[in-house]
Amino acid sequence: AQQARRVLDRVVGYSISPLLWKVIAKDLSAGRVQSVALRIICEREAEISAFEPKEFWKIEADFWRDELPKFKASLEKMN
Repeated sequence: AQQARRVLDRVVGYSISPLLWKVIAKDLSAGRVQSVALRIICEREAEISAFEPKEFWKIEADFWRDELPKFKASLEKMN
């Protein structure tokens, strides 16, 4: 398994790194794990950039008094 990972690291890294040097900049590297991790980071960053905050809150309470029946109430706001 370790030998297979080493071969894959070399095949992927040796194929992609020179392409990065030509297209983007020298001294960049890519590999089997680096490429996947970078993709995950980029996807998460895109999700964060696309996030639109919306106000939301909810209050719930139980009310009772002496012998009167207990009741629940809630107040919600979504914007």
